[in-house]
Amino acid sequence: MSQSRLTLYVWRDLDTPSDVKRGEHFTDADDYEQDVRDYIRKDQGKRKYRWDNNKIEVCGIWDVSKYAKKVGRFYSHSRIDDYIRERIGYRISSKTEFHRPPCSPDKAGEWIRNRISIILSGARVNFSLRSEQESAVRAAVKYFRNRGKDFLLNCKPRFGKTFATY
Repeated sequence: MSQSRLTLYVWRDLDTPSDVKRGEHFTDADDYEQDVRDYIRKDQGKRKYRWDNNKIEVCGIWDVSKYAKKVGRFYSHSRIDDYIRERIGYRISSKTEFHRPPCSPDKAGEWIRNRISIILSGARVNFSLRSEQESAVRAAVKYFRNRGKDFLLNCKPRFGKTFATY
């Protein structure tokens, strides 16, 4: 990665976005030297986002240079911000930088700060398998050890999140 300093920033419009299809949060990463608020103001004007009386909240600014090196495979700023956006979740679509978090607007800044802090810390979210899932995992591991064949184990521990092992 050629950038010496890679900055991730997240902001949200404190007013209702002008296009209801957009979410409230915007994420981006780059090696910006300018003030993030100035950049957001210029970017909003360029993209025709609404900018009402500077009513924005900068939810967080992170130097992600070390994280990018640790995780690797990032050749440009767009790769790391896409990587982080996918992990934040709740994107309006894969072609947008907007998210719609599962919380009330007044808690959204705190929610996204916490979410990104967990991502950057490398912390893992622990969960427990139900007994039938644990039994299925044991049976699959036993099968794999005895026969040495490839297999895919795919089960949903809770909340519809997929846990997959190859």
